[in-house]
Amino acid sequence: MGVLFTAGRVCRTIWNGPFYIGKVTRPASVGDVLMKLLETAWRLVVSAALLAGVVSIWFGYLNDKLFPPLKDQIEISASWDDGTMVSLPPKIGVKADTPLKCEGNWPVRVQFFNRSSKTVSLVAFSIQAHQPNRSMDVSEYTPTRESDVIIPPRMGYSQCWSVPIKPGYDPSKLIYEANVDWVYENTSN
Repeated sequence: MGVLFTAGRVCRTIWNGPFYIGKVTRPASVGDVLMKLLETAWRLVVSAALLAGVVSIWFGYLNDKLFPPLKDQIEISASWDDGTMVSLPPKIGVKADTPLKCEGNWPVRVQFFNRSSKTVSLVAFSIQAHQPNRSMDVSEYTPTRESDVIIPPRMGYSQCWSVPIKPGYDPSKLIYEANVDWVYENTSN
């Protein structure tokens, strides 16, 4: 209780400022009126500073935490799939889908999942490949790739992609990582 009381007194002292004269009674002198004007101007400055602080906290920190950008709500992963990946069994009473097998010229499975409440119409992403316990990208090039599959909210899908690797590396032994570069929201109904 003592901390709250002290905090309240500090806030009241700041709000009143150096020009506080209390309630003006009649007859009021010109000096009293000028002090009351300075007190009002002080409170306007304090209000503007408080508003600027709230706005800067909102846009600098809270806005991205409460409403993350759409790009940050797309989960993406990449992995080597030579066609032998085991798919999960279907739910009871549901016909099993033919599992997507990546093979041949398209051996890297990229999985997308839309965690947002918005429909996504295009995802631009890049894929890197590196050896275990290494950080150097050994893919020939890492262009921005685009997937135009429309992803409804809280849904996902998989695609197979080709990732050319520099000579001397076994593509099946590499670790693949995918990063979202940018996303377009589907605005058509």
